[in-house]
Amino acid sequence: MRFAQLRYLEAALRTGSFRQAAKELDISQPTITNQVQRLEEDLGVILVTRGAKGVRPTYAATGYCRTLSLRSRPRKCCAPKPAPSAA
Repeated sequence: MRFAQLRYLEAALRTGSFRQAAKELDISQPTITNQVQRLEEDLGVILVTRGAKGVRPTYAATGYCRTLSLRSRPRKCCAPKPAPSAA
């Protein structure tokens, strides 16, 4: 596990998108995707759910965010997002 991988994970979850995170961090989208996948492999857990509407944290990601330094300053990336209402 590398600090950069955690930074990429945090950016992807905060922005809700690997593409937006890559733009924000000024790196390529495949780099973020690959590094988050490597982090998941290293930890042996799935950290994000990937879908057409972007990425969302799994329960494991929420736990890791709380365990890491993010614990001392709560971040919206790890907070459960409300489900869209069916209006």
